[in-house]
Amino acid sequence: MLRSDNRPAGPVEGWAFETDPRRRVVVTGMGTISPHGHGVAEFWHGLSHGVSAVGRITQCNTDGYPTRIAAEVKDFDPTRWIEGKEARRMSRATQFAVASARQALDDSGLPVTDANSEEIGVLLGTGTSAFPEIEQGARVLLTRGGMRMNPLFAPIILANMCASQVSIQFGLRGYNSTLITACAATTMAI
Repeated sequence: MLRSDNRPAGPVEGWAFETDPRRRVVVTGMGTISPHGHGVAEFWHGLSHGVSAVGRITQCNTDGYPTRIAAEVKDFDPTRWIEGKEARRMSRATQFAVASARQALDDSGLPVTDANSEEIGVLLGTGTSAFPEIEQGARVLLTRGGMRMNPLFAPIILANMCASQVSIQFGLRGYNSTLITACAATTMAI
């Protein structure tokens, strides 16, 4: 969460500010939804203790494929972080982004107010999003016809909806963008 002058948005006690204009990122809070768990502590525990998050694929049918293992996010309930009606209007990837952002905002202690909301933006990196929702939409289109498709299909599957929904859900009215550069996306966003 950044201000346009490269300082954390809102009052954050104990911060020493860099004067080097090339240093433009301040991490004020962290959050994660990952195969190791739904929070930074679970994620770090899994990584630091060498716990494998790989297991049998449960999110899709693997019949006919040589690989049946993956590191899936399991037991994710989006309503822990997102109101149910809103969650139903998001892809699973967008739900992950909003839940992670909720954790990061909570961890930061950064209040989002009318006074600072235009100074707080979202820059999110992704490879893509919404594969399950795209597959389901194609199935509906082919079996039931275009008139039976979810009217929100297009906005749900767009890769930039992760960043857009983070902004919408938390009232962040500053710069908003999505980098879609595969494995390099997160590093580029930072």
